[in-house]
Amino acid sequence: MSHAASFKDSIAAELAVMAELAAVLESEYALTRGEPTLEELELAHRERRRLSLRLLDCRQRRLDFEALQSAADADLWNALRQAAIRCRDLNERVGALVAARLHHLNGLLTVLGGTQRSLNYAADARIDRRAHPTLTARA
Repeated sequence: MSHAASFKDSIAAELAVMAELAAVLESEYALTRGEPTLEELELAHRERRRLSLRLLDCRQRRLDFEALQSAADADLWNALRQAAIRCRDLNERVGALVAARLHHLNGLLTVLGGTQRSLNYAADARIDRRAHPTLTARA
């Protein structure tokens, strides 16, 4: 049985006891308006006491459930907090790894860019030499 169903059942039981207690109090009030015997008053008193104890028991069960739920909520909160800490640590590690790889790629691109510039310079120089035969003769 789930906790919600148990809580719902305890509330329903508490309401049923309250309805019974209201009926007993009505009958006890009716007894006091007439001339009740001692046995009738004693019986009404015992019934009222029995229902009062049942009502207290229902309320105690509900309070116990609420305490259990609070403890479960605290455990859940702690578990979620620990998971959030682990996620943050993993995100920081992944972020550091990505930053390192980007730095490495940036270095490679810089080297390739420098190589590309060197290649472009050499190609430009060849074009210049072809365009100017005097430069070719000197080289």
